[in-house]
Amino acid sequence: MSTPTQDRRAKQDAAAYERSVRIERETVGHPAFNQSDVRTLPAGKGLFIIVLALGFALLFNSAGVLHLALGMRPGIPKDIAVSVVEPVDSLSHALWLDRPKQQLDRLFGHELDATGGTDLTDGSDAILQPGEQTDAQPTPAPSPTEPALVAPTTADPLRVSVMGDSLSTYVSQQLDLTSQSRKLIKIKSVWRDGTGLNAPEFFNWQAAAQAEVRKNHPQAVVMVLGGNDAQDMTHDGKLISPGSDEWQTEYARRIAVVMQTFMAGGVQRIYWATPPIAKSSKWDPSYKRINAAAELAAKSIPGARHVDTYNGSAVNGGYSDFAVIDGKRVRARQSDGVHWTFDGSRQPAGQILAALQADYGVIT
Repeated sequence: MSTPTQDRRAKQDAAAYERSVRIERETVGHPAFNQSDVRTLPAGKGLFIIVLALGFALLFNSAGVLHLALGMRPGIPKDIAVSVVEPVDSLSHALWLDRPKQQLDRLFGHELDATGGTDLTDGSDAILQPGEQTDAQPTPAPSPTEPALVAPTTADPLRVSVMGDSLSTYVSQQLDLTSQSRKLIKIKSVWRDGTGLNAPEFFNWQAAAQAEVRKNHPQAVVMVLGGNDAQDMTHDGKLISPGSDEWQTEYARRIAVVMQTFMAGGVQRIYWATPPIAKSSKWDPSYKRINAAAELAAKSIPGARHVDTYNGSAVNGGYSDFAVIDGKRVRARQSDGVHWTFDGSRQPAGQILAALQADYGVIT
């Protein structure tokens, strides 16, 4: 027989159990927990929204997309892409939809005029033999002597523009970090991802050189370029494939054109660095020829220097993901087997700095 206290506890336990069951039922039945009430977007509507968003993106950045299309390899895909994007770019310009991006580029210093400059596609190999210029080569003939140097001071530091493709980004940062102690160099980085010398209709580095000297008046220029150039080139209507001596000579001619454009604009020295040894056998033979082409071009232009970052990046004569830099073993390359890592970029930056100091003395 239970006591009154036991009866009360039993009733309290029963009531508590009933409350917990009721709460559980209410929770399960709540719309927030009812999966059947969750709204889903029909597949067709979702696809429409995606297409609409891509359409707006194309309209607001039509010039950039057109540049990408123009930079494709010659062929049917490129022809189709250009034929589709060109009318969109014309419409975007007519409606002023391209103006916001242009203003943002100016605001953040990303604008670089790359219009004009026809010598990359036209002209003769005479630029590679100074003193034998012809009327077919409108680039100003190289001066027979190197321009005089102006010694940098803390009050008037050496203005150095570091330019090129994506290979130049970390190199520029390392040069900037290294030069901060003595404050004798002022680094400006100007890079354009996915560019090169093989497709001036996509991005013209001769025109970019003209714009840079006109706008920023650098005293020295560092070019780190060539990672995207293992492709066909067209000269005098002829398609030239990588791997041939003719391709190497044409590439050297184009380097010389850009070098001489800088020198004609008042630059004292230009330092041309090439892609490093590549992991892939698809890219490495072309990079080796690009390095040889840069050496030939630099010999042809007074004031130009070839910085051999191709062989300089070698570890025991070949490719390696890792390297010992400043006494420390670091991962020197990114996963693509081409680009330097931030730590790895200290190696090409060191080579470039050594070349600068060979001309200007101790500046770091």
